[in-house]
Amino acid sequence: MAVAMVLGIALPLALQLADRRRMSPDARARGWNYATWGGSLYAFGPLSMLGWAWVTRPRGWRVAFGVETKSSFLSRAQAWYPGPYYPLAEYANTRLPESARLLFVGEERTFYFKRDLVTNSEHDESPLIGWLRVAKSGDDLHRILTENRLTHIVVSVRRIGRVLGRQIIKLPEDRVAVWHDFWTHHIHPLLDNGEAGLYEIVAARPRGEPAPEDLIPVVRDLFLHPEKYKDALNAAQ
Repeated sequence: MAVAMVLGIALPLALQLADRRRMSPDARARGWNYATWGGSLYAFGPLSMLGWAWVTRPRGWRVAFGVETKSSFLSRAQAWYPGPYYPLAEYANTRLPESARLLFVGEERTFYFKRDLVTNSEHDESPLIGWLRVAKSGDDLHRILTENRLTHIVVSVRRIGRVLGRQIIKLPEDRVAVWHDFWTHHIHPLLDNGEAGLYEIVAARPRGEPAPEDLIPVVRDLFLHPEKYKDALNAAQ
């Protein structure tokens, strides 16, 4: 970073000095030359938007030139790429059978997945919400999902509130209880990178295996009672 900042200052300065040496004393004294001098340093120096992006942003060129692998680059969160999901796609593409069918919960980004999937945008109702309306129990929801040939679930920790938040808060308590019953007894975790998780839908969770955290009741409670989470939200900012 230090080298980049020094270059960000030195290169524009060297170009400006070389250009000014070609001018007459009268031309160098004109006000507009000082304006272009300052503008160039601002546009290309380390404190400008371009300079700051060069210093702080991960470099896509590192992948293009083989300095860094695509997997490593896409496994890190970026300002334009929150909640990196690529590790899940990589796992699904290499370790799940081609017959696998994934249900996306709170995640609409599917670009790297090469398996059949069911998803929704934040503007569309999730198929899961419709199935929850008619399911009588967790076992019944398991039956509905398997009848729709769903074998796995992808859950985004970072995006579930944005993509499903408004739909979750409209669910009655008994529908949330059905989901929790299903999650507790029919979900087996495969991969969790802290940003998103990939889970297998199973007839029964292996005995003794703790159930993974169920985010839907948490998100619903957060939307309905934000005051309960005020301290945690302030600490996260």
